Amino acid sequence: MQLNEKAEALGVSLTVEHLLPGLQKVITSEKNPPEKLQLYVRLLFKEMTRLISYLSKSEITAGYNGIRDNLIPIFKFFFESDLIEDTTRSELQKEVVEQLALVTKTLIHDDRVELVLPIMLDLLKDDIDEEKRILGLEMLDALVFDLGPDICRNYLMYEIVSL
Repeated sequence: MQLNEKAEALGVSLTVEHLLPGLQKVITSEKNPPEKLQLYVRLLFKEMTRLISYLSKSEITAGYNGIRDNLIPIFKFFFESDLIEDTTRSELQKEVVEQLALVTKTLIHDDRVELVLPIMLDLLKDDIDEEKRILGLEMLDALVFDLGPDICRNYLMYEIVSL
């Protein structure tokens, strides 16, 4: 049974109350052995698009809250954690950026500014890892339309000029 099928069987409310916090805990736990963490991350992000789609179509706020409160921290962990190996990150990078774009489409303006923008800015500002800066630019390219002109003008324009 696929992850989205489990979520559909549980319903949105139970998925948000139980399944998503469990997934978040498994992925972001520092207790995972490195090889298991890479496997968990690969498995989750292979299923993430359907899960995002299911939650975003929900007519109750629980779906939105699940995306905002449980999935965004998983994306943040993926892009920022040193526990994610470079091979895993590069293998999944394109797909995860596309998934984050799906998430961004569902978020209200304030949540885009508070939750998605910091992920991108941290990548763009990384002075040590050029790969992360490139990833930040790829993310910017994928998200610029959904972030909207206000966010780009007020937050991103200065970062791009400073690169």
